[in-house]
Amino acid sequence: MLSLTVDAKVLGRIRGCGAFFFFRFRAFPDMLASHDKKECHDVRRILKKKYYRNKLPLLNWCPLKPNQAKNTVFNNLDDEKIMSKIDFTALEDLFKIGVAKRFEAASTSVPGEHSPSTVGTASATKNTLLDTKRLQNIAITCRKLAMNASAIMSAVHRMDLKALHPESVDILLKIAPTHEEMAKFKDYELEHKGFSDLSEEDQFLAQLVKIERFEHKIKIMSFMGTFDESADLLEPQFVNLTAASKCVREATKFHKILEILLAYGNYMNSGRKGGVYGFKLSSLDTVRFAFSPSLSLRFFLFTVKSHCFK
Repeated sequence: MLSLTVDAKVLGRIRGCGAFFFFRFRAFPDMLASHDKKECHDVRRILKKKYYRNKLPLLNWCPLKPNQAKNTVFNNLDDEKIMSKIDFTALEDLFKIGVAKRFEAASTSVPGEHSPSTVGTASATKNTLLDTKRLQNIAITCRKLAMNASAIMSAVHRMDLKALHPESVDILLKIAPTHEEMAKFKDYELEHKGFSDLSEEDQFLAQLVKIERFEHKIKIMSFMGTFDESADLLEPQFVNLTAASKCVREATKFHKILEILLAYGNYMNSGRKGGVYGFKLSSLDTVRFAFSPSLSLRFFLFTVKSHCFK
């Protein structure tokens, strides 16, 4: 038979702990109750799935995760509470679709216009490892810089913004050798023992390839050269951002509009994507361009007019 012995000191500690917990629960019920309330307040509510008569399009917004919404204005909004007061019949009738599709912001894509021109005859008569467009860009860069490769190498190694002005740094950054080009030039040099039979543009780029971490150094020089200007531009933007954030947090009427949009958006998306606790304010740019399938009604205006101005 297995016997179990307990040390007297251990038993005393167990009894002491039991007495402590008994005393704590009996003596501080209000403290425990307040603690439970705090825990319950931190737990986000479970969003319920909504069921609608007609198939509705998906509202394309940028949702916030529960932890992200916790310290925002959405933490004090309750879209489910006002959902019970909203009649979504008009929404389903005006925005119903036969096939599910997404709301997207209206945008017009402009096709890129490329008009490659011929390279100088000097480059055409020699071998090259580069395409025509690349040769042209490097030739233009060389004319703008009016510096030989060795002078550029020296300035980059020293990170000398007096020898290589910030404007020149930005120009160089646009023609920085790619990893593929670096490999090509290194292989070519091993095979041909130099670049003398290549075009002037190839030889210029080959010298840049020899600069260790060229692109990183150029980016650092660009940052150094534009730091003061960037700081001066950022300061008023920070002031405006702070003022705008304060207005958003204090504008209770705007919070009401956000709550309405959250309710309507969750109703439309809950069938497929599920509800969200909040969304990024940048989503308003997308929402304001969302139309009904017939393109006769804006979703944003419909939600605000149908509820806020009753």
